[in-house]
Amino acid sequence: MTKNNMRNDKTNLFVVILSYKVPLEKIDAFRSAHLDFLSNYYAKDFFIASGPQIPRKGGIIIAKCDSKDVLQTILKQDPFAEKNLATYEIIEFSPTKWSKEFESIVFAQRQEDDPNKILDELKSREPIFHHPEKFGKTKEDISKQICDEFWEVGASGNVYTKQDVIETLLERYNDPDYQDIWEAKDFELTKIVPDNYLLTYSLIQDKTRATRRSTLWRRVNGDWKILYHQGTLIEEGSA
Repeated sequence: MTKNNMRNDKTNLFVVILSYKVPLEKIDAFRSAHLDFLSNYYAKDFFIASGPQIPRKGGIIIAKCDSKDVLQTILKQDPFAEKNLATYEIIEFSPTKWSKEFESIVFAQRQEDDPNKILDELKSREPIFHHPEKFGKTKEDISKQICDEFWEVGASGNVYTKQDVIETLLERYNDPDYQDIWEAKDFELTKIVPDNYLLTYSLIQDKTRATRRSTLWRRVNGDWKILYHQGTLIEEGSA
């Protein structure tokens, strides 16, 4: 089941002006990698159009994004930015008139924002940290699943940081006698703000221990990371 608290999400539009800082010979050396970067974010439905300025002293990217901060994070991945080959001026604007063709491109819901697809994706990751065969079991594998500011309130009431969780999981994954028996059900998804979703569900472990679980998921550059998690024991006989 999905819920949506943001009925009128705004799609922000941006014009990004790239200005080259180095001769074209150096730009062309990284042009292929730059085009791969663009293709990646076209596929994720963030970029609408792009191309070189005339004369060729830089480039233009037209983008749609939830915020300027998100777009800035994306642009830092451009090889031109990583190699300090260009500067980026970001202009946000709010269109008041547009063609039907433009409307179908810009204001159509991104496929990755389909709530049913998001629910299916996040369900496949829950219970969190119980899928090492899919997401890995090294320190690096665990770390990239978790936001740096992550914290958890356990069923005991204790608070755990990202480092606490990593240390616990490394011990668990390296224990040859550890058995992982669980059943998760009654999933509900609520959109909090763009790219941030609350997933709640019931978890039964070892066929006896029942808890209600809440995970706050954040999408960062197309990848899902855990921001917060909480478990609450269900007393026997409670609804």
